[in-house]
Amino acid sequence: MASGAGPAVPGFSSIAVLDSLFSFLFKYRPEAFARGDLALAAPAGLQLAALVVAGLAVAAAFTYASVRARSSSRDRGVLLALRLGAVALLFLALLRPVLVLATTVPQRSFVAV
Repeated sequence: MASGAGPAVPGFSSIAVLDSLFSFLFKYRPEAFARGDLALAAPAGLQLAALVVAGLAVAAAFTYASVRARSSSRDRGVLLALRLGAVALLFLALLRPVLVLATTVPQRSFVAV
């Protein structure tokens, strides 16, 4: 078995795998994200959603602060961080992030007689 910096499998490139994984998760290739801008297409009731999410975060904090079962403060901190991360991810999804790409549309020229 030869040791070297080359790929272990011929024709296999980790960059190609990461590129296809990125395209699968985010619908567009990384080059499209480099040309475009990320924006938020938030719905009209965003303030209400923000209040609900903030209420969920406060409820999560009180839930873990009041638990005194056989768990350490580190365990409760980790669980609180996981729950707050899930709530933050939900809030980000509610903001509806979009990719804005500037594209040119070819225009047909014609002469009216």
